[in-house]
Amino acid sequence: MRSAFFCCEKVDEVLFELDESNEMNLITSVKWSADGKFLAVGFKDGSLKLYDPHRTAPPNGKLELRTMKPPRQSRNGVLGWRGAVVSAGYQSGQIIHHDVRVAKHITGIWDGHEREVVGLHWSPNQTKLATGSGDNTVRVWDEGRLGSNTTESLFVLDDHVGSVRAVQFSNYKTSLLATGGGMQCKAIKLWNVNSGELLKSIDTGAAVNGIIFNSDYKEMMSAHACGKLVIWKHPNYNEIAKLSGRLPVLFNFI
Repeated sequence: MRSAFFCCEKVDEVLFELDESNEMNLITSVKWSADGKFLAVGFKDGSLKLYDPHRTAPPNGKLELRTMKPPRQSRNGVLGWRGAVVSAGYQSGQIIHHDVRVAKHITGIWDGHEREVVGLHWSPNQTKLATGSGDNTVRVWDEGRLGSNTTESLFVLDDHVGSVRAVQFSNYKTSLLATGGGMQCKAIKLWNVNSGELLKSIDTGAAVNGIIFNSDYKEMMSAHACGKLVIWKHPNYNEIAKLSGRLPVLFNFI
């Protein structure tokens, strides 16, 4: 991605244009803050920029508030907000936490994955972070270590046989985590994050690129590389609906 756009009922503008001659300027991740006020944008060189698209542009036309860089250059592929802290997953396998309010923004580095972090999600109650990786594992981390450097996670969930891009906590059952494997795995795993127990494994027949939960109907939806969407019903998570056909490849949910 070489440019970022901000669109709503009153605004339709380009946040910024990138220097296409510099490959390190490629956008590799985007994430809105929970209140929708700020946008975090990650880049191939590992830098993380913070934008406020809602404010009036200053004379220089830039809506960028600040740039935050990791200790070493590494692609930033996934982002998650926890209050004023942006947790970023890197190609190096590290998760780095950036506090956007302070000059010394790195508050902790969690180093446990052996390959790139490709999935990341904070639990709705903000007490646990789940990360998926190209090393075929999911790690569950405790928020109590947010201000420190560590290699110790609460659990290492290693039942997948492929990379794990889809990582999502349930928004109606706090102990439930769903993870989805890639092309080599094609399975959704349901976990109890309080115990690390595998509750159910679902063979979906296609790479799982995204998972979301619907608290109103107590349902889970999965997005697949083959272009299909599937709805699964709590508590047994049996398939109840499928949308497929001429859909493009589905990479994730926003």
